Amino acid sequence: MRNAVFIVVLLSIFNHIINCSSSQKITESRPVYEEEKTYLDYFNLARNNFNENKFDDAEGMLEKCLELNPGYSPASILFGELYLARNELEMALVKFQQALNQNAYSVSARTGIGRIHLNRGQLDRALIAFENIIRIESNNPEPWFYKGVILNQQAKEFLSVTSFVRAINLDESYRKTVEEIIPITDPRISKIFKKEYLAIEGKPVISKCDLAALIGAVFNTRRIFRDVSEGFKTPEELESEMLRVSISDVPEYHWAYDEIRMSVSSGLLELFPDNTFKPDQPVIKADFASVLQKLTIRMTNDRSLLTKYIGENSPYDDLNSSHWAYPSVRLAVDNNFLTPRMNNIFGISDHIDGITAINAMTKAAKY
Repeated sequence: MRNAVFIVVLLSIFNHIINCSSSQKITESRPVYEEEKTYLDYFNLARNNFNENKFDDAEGMLEKCLELNPGYSPASILFGELYLARNELEMALVKFQQALNQNAYSVSARTGIGRIHLNRGQLDRALIAFENIIRIESNNPEPWFYKGVILNQQAKEFLSVTSFVRAINLDESYRKTVEEIIPITDPRISKIFKKEYLAIEGKPVISKCDLAALIGAVFNTRRIFRDVSEGFKTPEELESEMLRVSISDVPEYHWAYDEIRMSVSSGLLELFPDNTFKPDQPVIKADFASVLQKLTIRMTNDRSLLTKYIGENSPYDDLNSSHWAYPSVRLAVDNNFLTPRMNNIFGISDHIDGITAINAMTKAAKY
């Protein structure tokens, strides 16, 4: 009996061993399937490869990503960045445009297109692209930075600086890059960091203190005093000239105090008989044209510009050739500083907006 029980136990153990062995063999022979990747997996792999400059690997991952999700705009944008890094501008443009077709509001795609225009030297098209981005997302520092780069290449210093300042104000990390482009510690440039200077660009009507500030920011002080001194004065003499000016309605703490004193002492702007400047008075085209004439004469040292247009027939119904501002108006129009309101109307009493003032003075400063 005991022998029979013992044999049964042995058989049970033997069967258990056989079953375990068979189960292990089945498990070992069963194939292991890799988890299927999603389009996001391929995109993340592509982005990692791109950041490591493994562009070929990134390209392969992006192709697989778009195979699974053809409408995924971030993949098209990264494709555009990849081609841009390779300087394959035409292919980059195709991918960024594809991303825009997938998402019409994509700021990244628009930025890529703007950079392509910039790389090609198409500055006007690049400027339009970045200004459109700013309209969509004004708190994004990147389009402000690129706008500054473009305007700097176009020699529009004031607007270039204001764009760079806005980029820095939004993201301080841009300061180091901007310092490599413009000397932001230069006193004439550093003053543009003031909020009052930044505001001039967007004003529909500038005031006299705005105009004085622009003169100081755009023009070299020694050249401004050229006509007064019949030559150049030393910095000490210029300071002495400015200190002699007494203005009753502009306190020392006024944000444009120094610029107003400089503009008055140099004869570019005038005081009223009661010794007031009226800093908040709007600037009209006649007065602005007069200032531009004085600046142009000092930049060119050509005094004949004072009388160049005297005695001719006026092409404007609202401005007789005997008017005190006529020579300065004609000079401003001939040099594309200002434009008439319409063919036969100059608009002598029209107000001057910030952009018109900045562009006109930037052109005059190039002489």
